Amino acid sequence: MLVVIAPIIGGLASIVFVRILGFRKFTGGEIVLGAVVFIVSLIVQQPIQQLPILARTLPAILSNPAMAQTIIREFLKSLDLYTLVLIALWFGFIAGLVQTGFKYIFARNKKYSDALNIGLGFGVAEAFYVAIAGFILLATGLTGASGAPLHAHALSAIERFSASLFHVGSILLLIHAIKQDRRYMGFAIVVAVHGTIDTLASLTQLTGNPTLLALTEILALVAGLTMTLKLYRKAIEEPEEKPLW
Repeated sequence: MLVVIAPIIGGLASIVFVRILGFRKFTGGEIVLGAVVFIVSLIVQQPIQQLPILARTLPAILSNPAMAQTIIREFLKSLDLYTLVLIALWFGFIAGLVQTGFKYIFARNKKYSDALNIGLGFGVAEAFYVAIAGFILLATGLTGASGAPLHAHALSAIERFSASLFHVGSILLLIHAIKQDRRYMGFAIVVAVHGTIDTLASLTQLTGNPTLLALTEILALVAGLTMTLKLYRKAIEEPEEKPLW
């Protein structure tokens, strides 16, 4: 069951981390909003990402729907490295644009502390999504879902921690850019960093290259830590709003 537990541990560790940093203003409403933003992003993002693959495989899938996964898998195996890189770039930057876009839409008028909570909600929801996917693989007995070495589960937890922290830091950067009247620059920076990380992650999945995996993990952790540590004090030091009554 570590395939299910490890991602959840990684996601929840991000909450513990910001608590250790001194953040105390946890708000359930914004954390739930963050989860909603993740779900909306996922619903919009995934069909768009699949367009290049479906454009080439849809006729074969329609003629044999039961073999859809096998058809897609064999199609990807037939591609050269150049095409795989293009697909990974599409996957990565669609994810960056869609997720950053919805973060901006839902959080653009929020305080720093609210934005931090939304980032936590987004990251933890994504961790639970990965855990559910792992559970489905485990329940269906698909190869790779069980019997993985302990260090692979540890990497999964670290990956979710890094990703959750990235969502915290990226949304803080968006809010900071908005407050500094540099929203377009902030948006572009977040999309560029997010797109690069997700491109590497997608290329890792497509090629199975362990070097790319290590590079992706390191870049995600460094980006998440850098943005969060740079701006988390804005959320801590933000003055409390006085009630109207």
